[in-house]
Amino acid sequence: MVFQPNQSGNPGGRPKAAVEMARLIREATADGAVLVAFALEALKAKDAASRNYAHQWLSDRGFGKPLQSVDVLDTAAITPEQMAILNALHMTPHERRARIAELCAVATVVATGQIEGSSAPTKRSGR
Repeated sequence: MVFQPNQSGNPGGRPKAAVEMARLIREATADGAVLVAFALEALKAKDAASRNYAHQWLSDRGFGKPLQSVDVLDTAAITPEQMAILNALHMTPHERRARIAELCAVATVVATGQIEGSSAPTKRSGR
């Protein structure tokens, strides 16, 4: 299924049952206080797995899960060799996108012999 621009992938919205279930859980656990109390008790458990899980659960909910960087990159525009070079440079995603734009502009000049915005062909040295 292909999503169209400005069109929701879930036009019906969140299922009503999910909203109701979340409300029931909040009511039954005093907005999560019961769950936190349970996790705090689990921190006292004898086995390390239970303690680790309780610690992780409390950390995730108390401070939020760590942010994850996602690089959305159109890799179809560059060759595998160019991608390897970019990866070797340890660039941030923003820097990488800027460099890819530069590489694409150079590739366009080489392929067409035209500098963008110019009607005159470029000179190629040594040819």
